[in-house]
Amino acid sequence: SDPRGSVLGWLKPSVAPFSSRGSLLRHADLLAPGRSIVSLRDPGSFVDQYHPEGRVVGDTSGRLLRGSGTSQAAAVVSGSVALLLQAYPKLTPDQVKLVLTSTATPISGAAAVDAGAGELNLVSALKAAATVPAVTQVGLPATGLGSLELARGGSHLIDPVTGAVLAGEVDVQGNLWLPVVWSAKSITGTAWSRGLWLGARWSGDSWSGANWTSVSWTGARWSGARWSDAAWDGARWSGARWSGLLWDGARWSDDRWS
Repeated sequence: SDPRGSVLGWLKPSVAPFSSRGSLLRHADLLAPGRSIVSLRDPGSFVDQYHPEGRVVGDTSGRLLRGSGTSQAAAVVSGSVALLLQAYPKLTPDQVKLVLTSTATPISGAAAVDAGAGELNLVSALKAAATVPAVTQVGLPATGLGSLELARGGSHLIDPVTGAVLAGEVDVQGNLWLPVVWSAKSITGTAWSRGLWLGARWSGDSWSGANWTSVSWTGARWSGARWSDAAWDGARWSGARWSGLLWDGARWSDDRWS
């Protein structure tokens, strides 16, 4: 959603021009704020270098940057879901979706294919979550047989050295994309095999190999004397240094803290 250049615009936002659209059969479920959202700055990044106008006026720390895009909106939704589950940890994914879509604030004049149920309203969602019924989402299951090229939406990566364009049914490593092969392996959970994805190497094996699970991790150094011995639960932890003067004495509750 887009406040149209004004803070007061959030009272009656519009659909951002870059927002994902759809069809009557399938479209975005709801909107979330995605225009000029304050977030953490990534110093030296592409956006930081080429869009200094995004720096927040008055931010003396230099830590903040205003950003726009579906990635900003996705973060708002993720945070909202986290708060819902913190308050109601037994909610199922389908119940979370029902709560968010049933309490969204409608966007005036916007069709469902553009705005879905409307803009996310966390206050209303938290109230509704207390009595949300059991629900099972009904929809057409994905087949995984779609087109990789169509999924790019007309945007293509270009190799800065050779000038080659990544287009067609080819993945980012230049390998032929066969949706029938990928779909079958994805369903059975075999697309990834250690550092290989569909037979092509993407990463090393040092995470799940000997370096991670060998004796240096599960042996004496972790669970042996150095961890559970006196240095942890002896005098240094529960003795004078923790529960004595330094913890509950003057240095903790004195003027240095409060």
